Amino acid sequence: MSEIFRENLIWDIVENDKPDDIEITADEYYYVGWEYESGMGVENADRNLAVKCYERSIAMGGKKALLALANLYEREGDLDQAYQLTLEAAIEGKNGDALVKMGQIYFDGEYLDRDPVKACHFFELAYEQKAYHSQYYLGRLAEEGVGDKTGMENAIKYYKEGSDDFDDYCWERLDDMGIEYYGL
Repeated sequence: MSEIFRENLIWDIVENDKPDDIEITADEYYYVGWEYESGMGVENADRNLAVKCYERSIAMGGKKALLALANLYEREGDLDQAYQLTLEAAIEGKNGDALVKMGQIYFDGEYLDRDPVKACHFFELAYEQKAYHSQYYLGRLAEEGVGDKTGMENAIKYYKEGSDDFDDYCWERLDDMGIEYYGL
């Protein structure tokens, strides 16, 4: 069966509440959910169908859908639901992106009290998984004196490492500090 034909069958199953007779995988539900959320690949974006797909993916053990659904709820302002799903994705899925997101929640203090120590914990876990942006935030926390590796020397090390991973925030931070760094 061609991928395009299979995708059309999945859309039909989701949109018309038909039984799944083609054994749709958790990843397929996740990707189709993303299509419905973004409006890419489908006729119209549909938030409800996106949620339905993400929830089906999660029920099947799909870890990527947890963070996708959390992000959707955050954009809609349902911060409690966003937090719970992000935390679940970070813990159960050992998802580096979710760990960074948890760190950001505590770093920014936008919808929970700012807690740099908790933020650092999540960023360190994300860093162990080589998650994008973890170096930037660890650098910022090192500048603030939070974490095991503090001080400007460690902050610069994190920023250089992040720059090597093409993190623009790290490059910008080095530039703000007057440090020219061109990477590897």
